[in-house]
Formats: sequence, C-alpha cells, structure tokens
Amino acid sequence: MRSVSDAAAEMKNVPVCLLDNICADVPQDLVVNFPNKIIIYFYSGTTAYDYETFPLSNITDVLQHPRYDLSRRTLLYLHGFTETPMKESVVTVVTAHLQRGDHNVLSVDWSEVCNRTYREAAVLAPLTGLHVARGLDALVRAGQPLSHVHVVGHSLGGQCAGHVGKALTVGRLPRITALDPARPLFEGVGSPHLQREDALAVVVIHSDGGFYGVRAPTGTVDFFPNGGSRYQPGCSPAPDACAGDAFISSIPSFDTPNKTVQSDFCSHAHSWRFYAASVLDERRYPAVPCASWFHFQWGLCPATPATVAYMGFPDPGRAEGTYYLVAVPP
Repeated sequence: MRSVSDAAAEMKNVPVCLLDNICADVPQDLVVNFPNKIIIYFYSGTTAYDYETFPLSNITDVLQHPRYDLSRRTLLYLHGFTETPMKESVVTVVTAHLQRGDHNVLSVDWSEVCNRTYREAAVLAPLTGLHVARGLDALVRAGQPLSHVHVVGHSLGGQCAGHVGKALTVGRLPRITALDPARPLFEGVGSPHLQREDALAVVVIHSDGGFYGVRAPTGTVDFFPNGGSRYQPGCSPAPDACAGDAFISSIPSFDTPNKTVQSDFCSHAHSWRFYAASVLDERRYPAVPCASWFHFQWGLCPATPATVAYMGFPDPGRAEGTYYLVAVPP
C-alpha cells in the first residue's frame, strides 16, 4: 500500500533547465521514472497500425522478434510536440518506410513527456535524447549494427534526435535527418540544439524557418525547399496566427495548454510530407548548392550532375552546405 509520503513525493515538482534562464518545473515522478515513460513501437506488419510495443528499458527484446531483421537498415523515428504514434506525421513516415519494405521500423512514443506545456517539453528534450541514446547503446551492444541506424525526428523530435547523437556512447550515429527542427527555445538563445557534429551526416529539411522551425543551417547539409520558410505551397495564414517573433510568446503553452490553431502548422508539416514522399521516390526532389534563396531565384546556382543532391531520404553522399529547390508537396 502506498503511503501518503510516497504520494506526496510523486506530486512534487523539480526544476529542469535548458539554460540557467530557461527552466520549467516538472513532476519529480516523471524525472525519476523517465525510462518508463517512453515506449518503443516496432511495426511488425504492413501498416502503421500493426505494431508491438516495448518499454524503452527493455528495448533489446525487439531483437528477438521474428520480423526484426538485423541485415536491414533500421529507422528510429521521434515525433514532435503534442504528438503520438497515431498522429498523421508518424503514420505517414512509417507507412512510407513499410512500403519500401527494406527497413526495421521503430518509433519512439514520448507522448507522456511532450504532451505538456511547450516549455516543459522543450527542457525535457535533452533528457529524452539521453535515455533514447542509452536504449540505442543497449540495442547495439546486443547485436544491432550501428551502421544500419537512421534516426529521424520532426520538430521537437528533431531536436531530440540531436541529443540522441550527442549522448550515444557506442559510436557516432551514421545519420540523423531532422524535419524542420523546432526553433522556439533552441535557436538564438544559446540552448544546446541539433548540430552537424551529432552524427556523421546530419540532414535538415527546413520548411517553416523563423517560425516553428529553425532558420539557420544546423546540419552537414541543409535543404531549403521553396526558400525553407512559410508559406509553403498550399499553405496560407491561419486565423488568429501571430506573425514573426511576436508569435513566440503565444506558442502553445509556453505555460498554458495547447491552443495553437492547427492550420498554422501547415508549412511546418511540409517537412515530413516532403521526406515521406522521398522515401518512395528518391529522385523526386533535386536540389542545388546555393548561397541563398535570392541567388537561387535569380538563376545564379545552375544544376549539374556533379552538384545536384536529392532532398529527404536519399543518402546525401558528399553533399555539404545549403541546398535550394522548388518542391511540390505530395
């Protein structure tokens, strides 16, 4: 029987900080039992609804599954703020990989951590990355080839992916793909964030730069479809949406429940739509190295077979720097 003191301890909040001035009070129970709050989904069938779950603390059990093939590449996907594995972004990316048929497909359900205020979720991103890295360490020691692992994350999950790379101890991740990694509390304030050193290759797709996504290049190769910012094709200003830096203070729940207009995420969501389409059509999005969107629009960055790189899923090869393209969403 739980005592009153046990219950009181669970209700206590403790401060967690990205920086000295970027902190949030989160439940002590969440911090103490963090690995038990994260679930790994292994997609064992042909759809995103055919899966089995494993606690992060027992992630090595997935290696015993008859459908888990160590000769295949392995996708590890991290969803964004307020999401779950049932959300469209996860289902779309997972489905594309399942249709390819050549991957072990895993997703990280950290919804119990990130379905909080944005400030709380953001300050917990490094801790999430640390524990996922510990799970991946264990998986590699149990037989998973590290060279086959591709970590992909959208928005706040993209920042978590960087922290997975930073914290991994068994070696360097071969690749991270960050889909419009989250900007608020990460860009321009000195917080630890996704960087090119977090993996041998860090591929970034920018689609809402300067708003929900980071604007600055942070990878070994950064793709800027349609300039990399809003409004992406098919998107338009949402009712009551804030513009520019003014919107930062109204991010869903810096300190209050999520009230952001969902349509305001349209450009932000294009990053995972572009990525999922490229999983099934690797040459769908050719891009060229260029100094800026202005230079690209003026035709100052001609494409040649030697310079073109393909945005999204394809191996970036020797591509490095900033790449621009006109991209039509699927």
